[in-house]
Formats: sequence, structure tokens, C-alpha cells
Amino acid sequence: MDRDPTSRAEDGGGANRSVVWDGNEGVGVESREVPPPGPGELKILVEASGLCGTDLHIASGEYPLARPRVTLGHEFSGAVVGVGEGVDAFAEGDRIVVDPNVPCRVCRYCHDSRPHLCENPQAIGVTRDGGLSEFALLPMSQAYRVPEALPSEAAALTEPLACALHAVDLGGCARASGHLSWGPGPSASCAPCSSLRPELRRSSSASPTRTGASASAKWARSPSIRSR
Repeated sequence: MDRDPTSRAEDGGGANRSVVWDGNEGVGVESREVPPPGPGELKILVEASGLCGTDLHIASGEYPLARPRVTLGHEFSGAVVGVGEGVDAFAEGDRIVVDPNVPCRVCRYCHDSRPHLCENPQAIGVTRDGGLSEFALLPMSQAYRVPEALPSEAAALTEPLACALHAVDLGGCARASGHLSWGPGPSASCAPCSSLRPELRRSSSASPTRTGASASAKWARSPSIRSR
């Protein structure tokens, strides 16, 4: 995806390119209009967007919660280029990262401060259009500012890093001297980085395939993963 704003449609209109699931077992790049933000919404110029295993399942027709013809992408960062009525926490030019999980905020679990168990959730890039696009719309409640010095590509990893941190917390890894990750992907590799304890960064990764083992070795040599 072209990250040069000067080459994009200034208003996110017909020339805006989006990766769209066809509702069966395929995806394609289409020109889609992204309208102005509505009340409580932000319009984002997408700077970086990641690919997740969920995207693969959606594209393969294996994710029943996904809406046909949805624009994929739930791991992305960008800059605010439009604010809707009632938005006072963000302004044009702010750099943000996206929380893709949108709770209904009215069910019993949301009222009990457990939005992760929401009975009527939506998800950006799954049930509503996401960030594999040049522009995207999202509720302002799903945006978080990022420091100016943080690269967009790194900011887009916030969601998978949060998943890894949650796994570390649930697994009690903070009390361990090391850990084993099954699988060599970025999310598993984020696990040792999610602890401030240097000893937890002594980690190992296992994979059932030769390709995965090679990837594990490459990640293990990364300065961000090595024990310090």
C-alpha cells in the first residue's frame, strides 16, 4: 500500500484503494469511497497496516463472524485527517493506533466493565471496514495517540503485542525464568518483549515445520528478542 499521502485521494473518495473480502474465498483491491466522519468518528490516513492470521481465515471463508464485502485489516496506525461532530479528544494531524474490538457498551458485560465478553461486539476489519485501505473510519473511542518518534510500522504492532502481554499475564510467565512459545510468528515472538524482566527474555520457540524453525532462528537472532 502506497504510504505517500501526495499520491492518494485527498478526501478518501473513489480513488481510495481497499483490500476487500469477496464473501467467499478471495480478496481483491477495489476503489471504495470512504465518507466524511460521522458523529463521534475519526477519519484516518492509514500509514501502516499489518496482516493477521484472522485475515487469512476471513479471506479463506473460514471466519463466520466476518461481514461479506468488508475491507480487511485490524492492526493499523495512521494520522487523523478528519473529525466528526462531538469529537474533542483528537484533532487533525494526531497520530494514532487502533483498538479494533468495538464493544456495544450497553450489554450486561459492558456494564460490568468486562467489554471483552460483550454480547454484541463489532470488530474493525471483520464486521466493519478496516485498515487495509488508504483511509479508514473508526469510533474515536477506538483510537489511542502514539508518540511522534514511534515509527508507524511499530505502532501497528500494538494490537498483537497487547495479545502477547495478555498471554504472559494469564500464563504467569512473570514468575518464570523463561518460556517456550509454540510457533515462530510475530505474536509469539512479542511474548518475551512484553515483560520488563530481562530473565523472561530467555525464550525458546518451537515449530512443527522446517520453515517455521528457520523463522524461529531468525527471530531469535533479532536484537529485540535476544536476552539482555
